[in-house]
Amino acid sequence: MRDSALLRASRELYVSVLAGGTGDVNGDTIERLATALEEENVAAGRRIFSEGESVDHVYFARHGRVRLERNGAPPLTVEGSAAYGAFEAVGGRPHARTAVAFEDLLLMRLPTESWVALLDDDFDLARLVVIDGLRRQAELELEDSSVRPKASVALHARAATTDGPIGFVERVALLSTVPMLRAAGVQVLVDLAAVLTERTFERDERVHARGVASGRAFIVVEGDVLGQRRAPDRRVAYGPGSIVCGAAWLGEPQLAWETHAARRTRVLVLDAEHWFDMMEEHAELLHATLGTMALTRDAIVEELAARQAGDGACAAIPSRK
Repeated sequence: MRDSALLRASRELYVSVLAGGTGDVNGDTIERLATALEEENVAAGRRIFSEGESVDHVYFARHGRVRLERNGAPPLTVEGSAAYGAFEAVGGRPHARTAVAFEDLLLMRLPTESWVALLDDDFDLARLVVIDGLRRQAELELEDSSVRPKASVALHARAATTDGPIGFVERVALLSTVPMLRAAGVQVLVDLAAVLTERTFERDERVHARGVASGRAFIVVEGDVLGQRRAPDRRVAYGPGSIVCGAAWLGEPQLAWETHAARRTRVLVLDAEHWFDMMEEHAELLHATLGTMALTRDAIVEELAARQAGDGACAAIPSRK
Protein backbone atom coordinates (compact mmCIF):
# COMPACT_ATOMS: atom_id res chain seq x y z
CA MET A 1 0.00 0.00 0.00
CA ARG A 2 1.27 3.45 -0.82
CA ASP A 3 2.42 5.69 1.99
CA SER A 4 -0.54 7.83 3.09
CA ALA A 5 1.59 11.00 3.14
CA LEU A 6 2.62 10.44 -0.49
CA LEU A 7 -0.98 9.78 -1.48
CA ARG A 8 -2.08 12.95 0.27
CA ALA A 9 0.66 14.97 -1.47
CA SER A 10 -0.38 13.53 -4.83
CA ARG A 11 -4.00 14.49 -4.24
CA GLU A 12 -3.12 18.01 -3.16
CA LEU A 13 -1.01 18.42 -6.29
CA TYR A 14 -4.06 17.52 -8.37
CA VAL A 15 -6.11 20.02 -6.39
CA SER A 16 -3.56 22.70 -7.26
CA VAL A 17 -3.82 21.82 -10.96
CA LEU A 18 -7.62 21.85 -10.84
CA ALA A 19 -7.85 25.18 -9.10
CA GLY A 20 -5.24 26.93 -11.22
CA GLY A 21 -3.41 27.84 -8.02
CA THR A 22 -4.78 27.02 -4.59
CA GLY A 23 -4.52 30.62 -3.41
CA ASP A 24 -7.80 31.34 -5.20
CA VAL A 25 -9.77 28.56 -3.52
CA ASN A 26 -11.15 28.31 0.00
CA GLY A 27 -9.02 26.15 2.29
CA ASP A 28 -12.04 24.03 3.26
CA THR A 29 -12.67 23.31 -0.42
CA ILE A 30 -9.06 22.23 -0.90
CA GLU A 31 -9.45 19.88 2.05
CA ARG A 32 -12.73 18.47 0.67
CA LEU A 33 -11.22 17.98 -2.78
CA ALA A 34 -8.09 16.28 -1.49
CA THR A 35 -10.17 13.99 0.72
CA ALA A 36 -12.74 13.07 -1.94
CA LEU A 37 -10.27 12.39 -4.77
CA GLU A 38 -9.62 8.73 -5.50
CA GLU A 39 -6.51 7.37 -7.17
CA GLU A 40 -6.92 5.02 -10.14
CA ASN A 41 -4.21 3.27 -12.16
CA VAL A 42 -5.24 2.48 -15.73
CA ALA A 43 -3.12 0.13 -17.86
CA ALA A 44 -2.40 0.90 -21.51
CA GLY A 45 -5.26 -0.23 -23.73
CA ARG A 46 -7.81 -0.30 -20.92
CA ARG A 47 -11.13 1.53 -21.07
CA ILE A 48 -11.68 4.39 -18.62
CA PHE A 49 -15.37 4.97 -19.40
CA SER A 50 -17.73 4.14 -22.28
CA GLU A 51 -19.88 6.10 -24.72
CA GLY A 52 -23.42 6.51 -23.40
CA GLU A 53 -22.53 5.72 -19.78
CA SER A 54 -23.70 8.06 -17.07
CA VAL A 55 -20.95 10.20 -15.58
CA ASP A 56 -20.44 8.57 -12.19
CA HIS A 57 -16.97 10.07 -11.74
CA VAL A 58 -15.05 13.05 -13.08
CA TYR A 59 -11.52 12.05 -14.12
CA PHE A 60 -8.45 14.27 -13.96
CA ALA A 61 -5.10 13.57 -15.64
CA ARG A 62 -1.88 15.53 -15.26
CA HIS A 63 -0.14 13.89 -18.21
CA GLY A 64 -0.40 11.00 -20.67
CA ARG A 65 -2.51 10.30 -23.75
CA VAL A 66 -6.15 9.23 -23.95
CA ARG A 67 -7.98 8.11 -27.09
CA LEU A 68 -11.65 9.13 -27.34
CA GLU A 69 -13.76 6.91 -29.59
CA ARG A 70 -17.36 7.03 -30.80
CA ASN A 71 -19.23 4.64 -33.06
CA GLY A 72 -19.37 5.96 -36.61
CA ALA A 73 -16.98 8.85 -35.97
CA PRO A 74 -13.21 9.41 -36.27
CA PRO A 75 -11.21 9.06 -33.03
CA LEU A 76 -9.82 11.96 -31.02
CA THR A 77 -6.63 12.15 -28.98
CA VAL A 78 -6.12 14.15 -25.78
CA GLU A 79 -2.58 14.54 -24.48
CA GLY A 80 -1.42 16.19 -21.27
CA SER A 81 -3.39 17.70 -18.42
CA ALA A 82 -7.12 17.23 -18.92
CA ALA A 83 -10.47 16.74 -17.19
CA TYR A 84 -13.05 14.21 -18.39
CA GLY A 85 -16.75 14.52 -17.57
CA ALA A 86 -16.47 17.73 -15.53
CA PHE A 87 -19.12 19.60 -17.54
CA GLU A 88 -21.26 16.56 -18.35
CA ALA A 89 -21.49 15.75 -14.64
CA VAL A 90 -23.06 19.14 -13.92
CA GLY A 91 -25.43 19.00 -16.88
CA GLY A 92 -26.51 15.42 -16.24
CA ARG A 93 -25.32 14.29 -19.68
CA PRO A 94 -23.75 10.89 -20.47
CA HIS A 95 -20.25 10.43 -21.87
CA ALA A 96 -20.24 11.27 -25.58
CA ARG A 97 -17.25 9.00 -26.32
CA THR A 98 -15.38 6.00 -24.98
CA ALA A 99 -12.02 6.82 -23.38
CA VAL A 100 -9.12 4.37 -23.76
CA ALA A 101 -5.64 4.83 -22.23
CA PHE A 102 -2.85 5.01 -24.81
CA GLU A 103 -0.32 4.24 -22.09
CA ASP A 104 -0.23 3.43 -18.39
CA LEU A 105 -1.97 6.29 -16.60
CA LEU A 106 -2.34 7.53 -13.05
CA LEU A 107 -5.69 9.28 -12.80
CA MET A 108 -7.51 11.01 -10.01
CA ARG A 109 -11.27 10.65 -9.97
CA LEU A 110 -14.01 12.39 -8.04
CA PRO A 111 -17.59 11.10 -7.56
CA THR A 112 -20.04 13.18 -9.56
CA GLU A 113 -22.13 14.14 -6.54
CA SER A 114 -19.00 15.40 -4.76
CA TRP A 115 -17.93 17.46 -7.80
CA VAL A 116 -21.34 19.11 -8.21
CA ALA A 117 -21.60 19.80 -4.48
CA LEU A 118 -18.16 21.45 -4.47
CA LEU A 119 -19.09 23.75 -7.34
CA ASP A 120 -22.40 24.67 -5.73
CA ASP A 121 -20.83 25.26 -2.30
CA ASP A 122 -17.70 27.19 -3.30
CA PHE A 123 -18.29 29.76 -6.00
CA ASP A 124 -14.61 30.72 -6.16
CA LEU A 125 -13.90 27.22 -7.48
CA ALA A 126 -16.91 27.35 -9.82
CA ARG A 127 -15.77 30.68 -11.21
CA LEU A 128 -12.29 29.29 -11.94
CA VAL A 129 -13.83 26.28 -13.69
CA VAL A 130 -16.01 28.52 -15.89
CA ILE A 131 -13.15 30.86 -16.81
CA ASP A 132 -10.81 27.97 -17.59
CA GLY A 133 -13.53 26.22 -19.57
CA LEU A 134 -14.18 29.29 -21.72
CA ARG A 135 -10.45 29.72 -22.32
CA ARG A 136 -10.08 26.14 -23.50
CA GLN A 137 -13.19 26.48 -25.66
CA ALA A 138 -11.72 29.62 -27.23
CA GLU A 139 -8.57 27.63 -28.05
CA LEU A 140 -10.68 24.95 -29.72
CA GLU A 141 -12.54 27.56 -31.77
CA LEU A 142 -9.19 28.65 -33.21
CA GLU A 143 -8.29 25.12 -34.32
CA ASP A 144 -10.56 25.25 -37.35
CA SER A 145 -11.48 28.44 -39.20
CA SER A 146 -14.62 26.74 -40.54
CA VAL A 147 -16.22 26.87 -37.08
CA ARG A 148 -18.56 29.85 -37.18
CA PRO A 149 -21.28 31.15 -34.84
CA LYS A 150 -24.82 30.63 -36.11
CA ALA A 151 -27.07 33.67 -36.11
CA SER A 152 -30.55 33.39 -34.66
CA VAL A 153 -33.22 34.14 -37.27
CA ALA A 154 -35.88 34.35 -34.57
CA LEU A 155 -33.83 36.90 -32.62
CA HIS A 156 -33.35 39.06 -35.73
CA ALA A 157 -37.08 38.95 -36.49
CA ARG A 158 -37.98 40.02 -32.95
CA ALA A 159 -35.44 42.84 -32.96
CA ALA A 160 -36.58 44.11 -36.35
CA THR A 161 -40.09 44.69 -35.00
CA THR A 162 -38.90 46.57 -31.94
CA ASP A 163 -39.12 50.38 -32.23
CA GLY A 164 -36.95 52.42 -29.90
CA PRO A 165 -35.21 50.94 -26.85
CA ILE A 166 -35.73 47.24 -26.23
CA GLY A 167 -38.30 46.80 -23.48
CA PHE A 168 -37.88 44.58 -20.44
CA VAL A 169 -40.18 41.80 -21.66
CA GLU A 170 -38.49 41.85 -25.04
CA ARG A 171 -35.07 41.57 -23.35
CA VAL A 172 -36.18 38.44 -21.54
CA ALA A 173 -37.44 36.99 -24.81
CA LEU A 174 -34.17 37.82 -26.54
CA LEU A 175 -32.08 36.28 -23.77
CA SER A 176 -34.10 33.07 -24.08
CA THR A 177 -32.59 32.57 -27.56
CA VAL A 178 -28.95 32.76 -26.35
CA PRO A 179 -27.65 29.17 -25.88
CA MET A 180 -25.53 29.96 -22.80
CA LEU A 181 -28.53 31.49 -21.00
CA ARG A 182 -31.75 29.90 -22.21
CA ALA A 183 -31.51 26.72 -20.11
CA ALA A 184 -31.16 28.69 -16.87
CA GLY A 185 -34.87 29.24 -16.29
CA VAL A 186 -37.25 32.19 -16.48
CA GLN A 187 -36.35 33.75 -13.12
CA VAL A 188 -32.66 33.86 -14.04
CA LEU A 189 -33.47 35.47 -17.39
CA VAL A 190 -35.65 38.06 -15.66
CA ASP A 191 -32.86 38.92 -13.21
CA LEU A 192 -30.29 39.13 -16.03
CA ALA A 193 -32.55 41.32 -18.15
CA ALA A 194 -32.68 43.83 -15.31
CA VAL A 195 -28.90 44.41 -15.37
CA LEU A 196 -28.39 44.55 -19.14
CA THR A 197 -27.69 47.78 -20.97
CA GLU A 198 -28.42 48.48 -24.60
CA ARG A 199 -26.00 50.09 -27.04
CA THR A 200 -25.98 50.92 -30.74
CA PHE A 201 -22.84 50.96 -32.89
CA GLU A 202 -22.76 52.71 -36.23
CA ARG A 203 -21.15 51.18 -39.30
CA ASP A 204 -17.36 50.73 -38.88
CA GLU A 205 -17.51 51.87 -35.24
CA ARG A 206 -15.16 49.91 -33.00
CA VAL A 207 -16.89 47.62 -30.52
CA HIS A 208 -13.80 46.29 -28.81
CA ALA A 209 -10.12 47.27 -29.07
CA ARG A 210 -7.30 44.76 -29.41
CA GLY A 211 -5.29 44.34 -26.22
CA VAL A 212 -8.24 45.29 -23.98
CA ALA A 213 -10.15 42.83 -21.81
CA SER A 214 -13.48 44.62 -21.55
CA GLY A 215 -15.07 42.32 -18.99
CA ARG A 216 -18.35 42.58 -20.89
CA ALA A 217 -20.31 40.29 -23.19
CA PHE A 218 -21.80 41.98 -26.26
CA ILE A 219 -24.89 40.02 -27.35
CA VAL A 220 -25.82 41.00 -30.90
CA VAL A 221 -29.50 41.84 -31.26
CA GLU A 222 -29.61 43.31 -34.74
CA GLY A 223 -26.84 43.83 -37.29
CA ASP A 224 -23.39 42.25 -37.52
CA VAL A 225 -20.05 42.64 -35.76
CA LEU A 226 -16.85 41.71 -37.57
CA GLY A 227 -14.09 40.23 -35.40
CA GLN A 228 -10.44 40.04 -36.44
CA ARG A 229 -7.75 38.10 -34.60
CA ARG A 230 -3.99 37.86 -35.02
CA ALA A 231 -1.63 34.88 -34.62
CA PRO A 232 -3.47 32.87 -35.78
CA ASP A 233 -5.35 35.19 -38.08
CA ARG A 234 -9.11 34.82 -37.98
CA ARG A 235 -11.98 36.85 -39.38
CA VAL A 236 -15.44 36.06 -38.00
CA ALA A 237 -18.85 37.71 -38.42
CA TYR A 238 -21.12 37.67 -35.35
CA GLY A 239 -24.81 37.97 -36.16
CA PRO A 240 -27.98 38.15 -34.03
CA GLY A 241 -27.88 35.78 -31.07
CA SER A 242 -24.07 35.59 -31.08
CA ILE A 243 -21.76 36.74 -28.31
CA VAL A 244 -19.00 38.85 -29.88
CA CYS A 245 -15.66 36.97 -29.82
CA GLY A 246 -17.45 33.73 -28.91
CA ALA A 247 -15.88 31.96 -25.95
CA ALA A 248 -12.99 34.45 -26.07
CA TRP A 249 -15.20 37.25 -24.73
CA LEU A 250 -14.03 36.74 -21.14
CA GLY A 251 -10.51 37.44 -19.97
CA GLU A 252 -7.14 36.95 -21.63
CA PRO A 253 -8.35 35.30 -24.90
CA GLN A 254 -10.16 38.53 -25.81
CA LEU A 255 -6.89 40.49 -25.94
CA ALA A 256 -6.03 39.16 -29.41
CA TRP A 257 -9.33 40.33 -30.94
CA GLU A 258 -10.52 43.62 -32.40
CA THR A 259 -14.14 44.07 -33.43
CA HIS A 260 -16.09 46.58 -35.51
CA ALA A 261 -19.73 46.96 -36.51
CA ALA A 262 -20.16 45.80 -40.11
CA ARG A 263 -23.34 47.91 -40.28
CA ARG A 264 -25.57 49.69 -37.81
CA THR A 265 -25.76 47.19 -34.96
CA ARG A 266 -27.62 46.95 -31.69
CA VAL A 267 -26.27 44.90 -28.80
CA LEU A 268 -27.20 44.05 -25.24
CA VAL A 269 -24.25 44.44 -22.89
CA LEU A 270 -23.76 42.07 -19.96
CA ASP A 271 -21.10 42.94 -17.41
CA ALA A 272 -19.10 39.85 -16.44
CA GLU A 273 -19.32 40.63 -12.74
CA HIS A 274 -23.11 40.89 -12.94
CA TRP A 275 -23.13 37.54 -14.75
CA PHE A 276 -20.97 35.92 -12.08
CA ASP A 277 -23.09 37.48 -9.32
CA MET A 278 -26.18 35.92 -10.91
CA MET A 279 -24.37 32.61 -11.26
CA GLU A 280 -23.46 32.65 -7.58
CA GLU A 281 -27.06 33.38 -6.62
CA HIS A 282 -28.65 30.93 -9.07
CA ALA A 283 -26.98 27.51 -9.31
CA GLU A 284 -29.12 26.76 -12.36
CA LEU A 285 -27.26 29.46 -14.33
CA LEU A 286 -23.93 27.82 -13.42
CA HIS A 287 -25.28 24.43 -14.49
CA ALA A 288 -26.72 25.85 -17.72
CA THR A 289 -23.43 27.59 -18.53
CA LEU A 290 -21.32 24.47 -18.03
CA GLY A 291 -23.84 22.31 -19.86
CA THR A 292 -23.84 24.64 -22.87
CA MET A 293 -20.04 24.73 -22.86
CA ALA A 294 -20.00 20.92 -22.99
CA LEU A 295 -22.40 20.83 -25.95
CA THR A 296 -20.45 23.52 -27.80
CA ARG A 297 -17.12 21.81 -27.15
CA ASP A 298 -18.48 18.48 -28.39
CA ALA A 299 -19.81 20.06 -31.59
CA ILE A 300 -16.46 21.71 -32.31
CA VAL A 301 -14.33 18.64 -31.66
CA GLU A 302 -16.63 16.47 -33.80
CA GLU A 303 -16.21 18.94 -36.64
CA LEU A 304 -12.44 18.93 -36.15
CA ALA A 305 -12.31 15.15 -36.04
CA ALA A 306 -14.30 14.81 -39.26
CA ARG A 307 -12.17 17.37 -41.08
CA GLN A 308 -8.83 16.01 -39.94
CA ALA A 309 -9.88 12.43 -40.66
CA GLY A 310 -10.64 13.54 -44.20
CA ASP A 311 -7.07 14.83 -44.43
CA GLY A 312 -5.74 11.50 -43.13
CA ALA A 313 -4.76 12.90 -39.71
CA CYS A 314 -5.85 11.96 -36.21
CA ALA A 315 -7.58 14.85 -34.47
CA ALA A 316 -5.93 16.15 -31.29
CA ILE A 317 -7.68 18.24 -28.64
CA PRO A 318 -5.53 20.95 -27.01
CA SER A 319 -4.73 20.05 -23.42
CA ARG A 320 -5.14 22.35 -20.44
CA LYS A 321 -2.28 24.84 -20.26
